[in-house]
Amino acid sequence: MTNTPFENEESSRLAPLTRRLQSLAAQHAQQHESEIAQLLRSNGLAYGSVGQRRLEERPWQLDVLPKLIEQSEWQQLEAGLNQRARLKQALLNDIYGEQALFHQGIMPAQAVFAHRGYLRAVRQVPSAWQLPLCNIDVTRTRHGTWLATGDSNQKPGHVGYALENRLVLSQVLPDHYRYGRVQRHAAYFRSLIATLSNSMDIDERCVLLGYGASHPNHFEHAYLAKYLGYTLVEPNDLTVRDQRVWLKTVAGLQRVDVIFRFINDRDTDPLAYSGGDGTGIPGLLHAAIANNVQIINPLGSAALDNPALDAYLAPLCQFYLGETPLLDSVGSYWLGDAAQRDAAFSRLDALSIRDINAAPDDSPVSALNEQQRSALLTRIDATPHSFVAVEPIDRERVESVFNQLPTSLPIILRTYLVNNGENFEAMPGGLCLLDDNNPGDDQQHQSSKDVWVLSRQNVPEDSLLPHQDIPDYAIHDGELPSRVADNLFWLGRNAERAENTLRNLRSALQLMRRFDADEQIPVPTSELLASQLRATTTATDTLPGFVGAGAARRLQKPDRELLSIIFNENRTGSLANTLQNLQFTAGSVRDRVSYDLLRILNRLDDRARFLQQESAYKSLTGNSKALSQLIEQFNQLIDSLAALSGMTHENFTHGEGWQFMMLGRRIERARQATAVLGSVLQNNQNDPAVLENLLRNFDSVMTYRSRYRSQLDARLVLNLLLLDERNPRSVAYQLLHIDRSIRTLPGMRRADHSDPLLKLVTAVLSRVRLAEPAELLAGNQNQRQSLKKFVMIIEELTSKLATTLSANYLTHTEIPTNLDTASLLTAILVENTDPADNAASEPRP
Repeated sequence: MTNTPFENEESSRLAPLTRRLQSLAAQHAQQHESEIAQLLRSNGLAYGSVGQRRLEERPWQLDVLPKLIEQSEWQQLEAGLNQRARLKQALLNDIYGEQALFHQGIMPAQAVFAHRGYLRAVRQVPSAWQLPLCNIDVTRTRHGTWLATGDSNQKPGHVGYALENRLVLSQVLPDHYRYGRVQRHAAYFRSLIATLSNSMDIDERCVLLGYGASHPNHFEHAYLAKYLGYTLVEPNDLTVRDQRVWLKTVAGLQRVDVIFRFINDRDTDPLAYSGGDGTGIPGLLHAAIANNVQIINPLGSAALDNPALDAYLAPLCQFYLGETPLLDSVGSYWLGDAAQRDAAFSRLDALSIRDINAAPDDSPVSALNEQQRSALLTRIDATPHSFVAVEPIDRERVESVFNQLPTSLPIILRTYLVNNGENFEAMPGGLCLLDDNNPGDDQQHQSSKDVWVLSRQNVPEDSLLPHQDIPDYAIHDGELPSRVADNLFWLGRNAERAENTLRNLRSALQLMRRFDADEQIPVPTSELLASQLRATTTATDTLPGFVGAGAARRLQKPDRELLSIIFNENRTGSLANTLQNLQFTAGSVRDRVSYDLLRILNRLDDRARFLQQESAYKSLTGNSKALSQLIEQFNQLIDSLAALSGMTHENFTHGEGWQFMMLGRRIERARQATAVLGSVLQNNQNDPAVLENLLRNFDSVMTYRSRYRSQLDARLVLNLLLLDERNPRSVAYQLLHIDRSIRTLPGMRRADHSDPLLKLVTAVLSRVRLAEPAELLAGNQNQRQSLKKFVMIIEELTSKLATTLSANYLTHTEIPTNLDTASLLTAILVENTDPADNAASEPRP
């Protein structure tokens, strides 16, 4: 074939661009790898699953060298992809409709029905026959021929990474990106959004259904939901009532009309698929059959991923389209057919065997020893219709640069097509996956490349935002899932716990360093330090610690207990454990977090890395260097938490989610402040050094001096830290703002305080406002104004406030009625009942 002028131009640019990229990678590989890793992490894609309450490093990598494809070659491949997508659409229509392919003898029915993706319940249901999205994996042989190696029509797997790879590499290599005239991805995503929009009316609701935070692809789903602007939900966020799908939000149940799903068929509805793990949304299939919700792609589309279909590609293409395949599949033999089985067995050693119901990313079985071969043949003899034999592929290998080490790896190109109503439109290039021979799960392909399709003309700047005016629009309020509100609530609580823990630990270490320097004040005899250590145990709730059984011994030798409170990630209340919980809750709401806030969370995580090096801090007493190092680490963590607090106040939309986060923070601050005040002032109210240290922990030294200008007095300290509604560190300040926030939450807040939340906050705020510092400090535990009794009551009420908030908004369950809350609160207010007698510690998440 003679090259056209355009094709000559493409070839003339391809070789120079390739050389420029290879030269750049050789000279600046380390710099660009570092920049790529930082950008991936900043966007939330440098991590894997959020499991075991911690974030683990994601193995996902992006190569600095893109995969280059000339436009003429891409157009030929695109034609084949489009034809295969049209074939899959026709096949979907038929296998759930008239089933003409069976009646005409095109292929055996058992080849389709043996695949677990075939869903008999949607037979003769036209609403389930549409295929909005089609995803095809292809590879290129060493001879330059493209072959289809598989399909993924249940969900557009890894499309978020294709988007992210493009955004990152275009920033890292902007000059090369412009020089290559690289075709953009924005048009594909606009068509995708248009497809979703056309599936619903202007005032209807679409959600993006993904897996939970423990799944490896959670961060991809969060990133894509943020990019597309849809609410990210998990199966537990949805419920089916009267064959309609509802989103469980803090404002009640909200109707869902379209579900853009990123979970497998078998994980959608436990009533539709037998043999599953019981997870999913019971009744979802019936809602879809009743045409009350549209699922993209529809349930049952997994039947199109059946590898047995490739054994009949040519006759299927001719039967449905009247065309010859433009894109061949990898050579396949369905072993349920006797002739194909005989042909495969005649050269079995040269083929690989695949179970048609294996996960798409599971590698075919090959290179078996005699015992394994015998066992496999036994399985095939029992159920031959469940297996295919696959020809080997001599795949193209491409150069990659990871860790500054050039290597060569075979590739798989994952392509994405969307049905625009007239035809299937392909994303230019898709996602290039480098096969690292690491089979077994969805993270098989740990390394990837961006795919650059070089255009013939200059490519204008493009954006996901539509270019035309939108005549009508609808604002969807009330789309805060209860699960998300719960995570935001605990994000606030964990952030406050982390800061309070750090402040108390820092104060303890500062005192130890100070007393180490002064040989006249031995550490064990310092009541100031002992008071601070007891406050640390109280603040972290790491009992028995420095207040329970064995406290005297630990106060004499505090190192072991302090190191445990700092480093033991398995100890509830420790610094390491609290920061883990903070990162877990933050990771669970990553789709709600801005990129700047992500950077702060990443910095916080980086600064907490020293907690993995406990062996470097074997002792603290007398070790000024270790004390100084830890104090500096604590200072940096406090700075990061302050930045997190400031960013959530100034850059987080003050909607329902923000209200729940602030409620969590203020409830936790009120609860912990009350506990610390009680711990310190019950025994040390007349020690000026203890009082000053207490003010310092509450960041209120300057406020006290400017306001009272007197010697330290426990009554004034208690007034400032407990009762002063203008001091942002005081208990009263927290309660006042809790009261204001509760009045803005969804639902009716009555003025007569009949609402359980308002009852509780009124009770605790009234109790604080009626308190007299002098009486609290002077009374003993049997008196009406005992500080100990007061502290226990406030802790009890704030714990009940958190529990009632959860019952009202976060769990969609009725509040237990076996406790007469009104009577209890009345008794507390008139001080005839002490509920602290039955108080229990609040469980942590």
